[in-house]
Amino acid sequence: MAARLLAGLLLATVPAGGLPPDVRVLLMVKVLAYHRALPQRAGPTVEIGVTWRPGDPQSEAEAQATLEALAALASRLTLVNRPFRGVPLAFRSAEALEEVAVRQRVVALYVCTGLEDDVTALSSVARRLSIATFTGSRELVRGGLGVALSERRGKPGLSVNLAAARAESVAYDAELLRVAEIIR
Repeated sequence: MAARLLAGLLLATVPAGGLPPDVRVLLMVKVLAYHRALPQRAGPTVEIGVTWRPGDPQSEAEAQATLEALAALASRLTLVNRPFRGVPLAFRSAEALEEVAVRQRVVALYVCTGLEDDVTALSSVARRLSIATFTGSRELVRGGLGVALSERRGKPGLSVNLAAARAESVAYDAELLRVAEIIR
């Protein structure tokens, strides 16, 4: 059933302007359902961090839209039979992000635009804490994040950096990897 929902989502046409936040968030939640260790790592509520660059209007707007889409989706769905929610995490430093991510029990992190220069630091935190990373940029996935949720040939697309996902201690089901672009 989940495989059919994911496949159906990947066949949808993307409107001009890129992947809308609600589609991106639904795709992220569906991908997380294929994360084999998520039930053991998540607390009673699955905490999904959203990080952005304070003071960058585009980054702030993407974070706000992503958090709103997460809240709307969380009112209708569960993830691994648990409620989930978005956790706002303004990026000021890797140390501050790590501290809040540990305290909040964040198991996934969506990285907004504006953090291109901090991918190495973000990736290091995610790898230390076994946090699955997501972004809307295939370039950031090539730079070390785990999964890009972006437009590919006019359709929603998934790009998975297998080495990054493994370093984050994330093992995605083979069903998911069959429909993703694999970045090595």
